Amino acid sequence: MNSEIIIPLIIFLLPLAYSPGPGNAFFASIGASHGLRAAIPALLGYHAATFVVTVMIGMGAGLL
Repeated sequence: MNSEIIIPLIIFLLPLAYSPGPGNAFFASIGASHGLRAAIPALLGYHAATFVVTVMIGMGAGLL
């Protein structure tokens, strides 16, 4: 990936990380009930999946 793709990707993903929504509600509830250590795998999986899907969409849109 070059900077032409990475910078717009970060700009797109940044609001997703801090906006209120089902992901953040899920992380708050799992953290409150089970603690931070139990929430870390969920956090990593959620954000990795979001990143992968976003990159796949971006790469496909770039080919068009």
